[in-house]
Amino acid sequence: MINKIRSWYIKKLLSNCLYALADLQRAFFVNYLKKDYIKKRKYYQKILNKKSKKFFFNMIKTSNALKNDSPFKAAWATVLPSLEHENARDFYGNHHGQSPLPIPEHENENNFHGKPAWAIILPTPGHENARDFHGKNKINDLNEMQDIFFKIDHLSEIIFSLNQLRFRVVDYTTFKVCAQEMQEIEKFSIMMIIQLANFKNSSVELPIFEEKIHQFENIYNRALQIVAIDPLVFMFFIQDLYALNEELKQLSLAIFCLQDKKNVNRIN
Repeated sequence: MINKIRSWYIKKLLSNCLYALADLQRAFFVNYLKKDYIKKRKYYQKILNKKSKKFFFNMIKTSNALKNDSPFKAAWATVLPSLEHENARDFYGNHHGQSPLPIPEHENENNFHGKPAWAIILPTPGHENARDFHGKNKINDLNEMQDIFFKIDHLSEIIFSLNQLRFRVVDYTTFKVCAQEMQEIEKFSIMMIIQLANFKNSSVELPIFEEKIHQFENIYNRALQIVAIDPLVFMFFIQDLYALNEELKQLSLAIFCLQDKKNVNRIN
């Protein structure tokens, strides 16, 4: 009975993480779709920081539920207050050259640097002690939920990387060329994240989302390469879109497997 209640609670927390991530994605796309963004940049940035904090706190709460003895709060004590720092956009670090926010000191700095605290505290899937995570040799839904948690973490990294575009585009009038395509990207990406938050299969929308990425790639080849001051930044954006699509597929599959297992258990 306790395991069932805890599984239900963690599932609810995972759902909250995805809802917060959908809100964060919506806040990111304000940068591209609002005509008054330049004039009200500080206002929109304040909203974005608030959404970021909400997402991180949900991830913290979920990590603590997955491992009750986690020293998570201590590790994050110096990180969370700095989310309003001007470099909050580099929170995860980025493969395009941005430097991450300061990370709490740790004796194993090489492994700690540049990773979210929960990636250090929780054992990664396949870890030699993973079977002891919730009791030795105990197999239950918590293992699948832990895997979903790490997939949400990876999904958030892609979304943060995806939205580095707002710092790389100098002339914001460039977004007028691809405004319709950006709206479709926002609409379907948020729709799928919310469906996953409801633990529903998003396999129907995935091909549509991929088609929207192709449409954006076409507008890049036909127009953005010509009018953009630095068209290469849009190439990075497209690469991240394909990575987002793939991660949504993986997360959808993991959630489907978890739900399918529960349905089988109910039948039996």
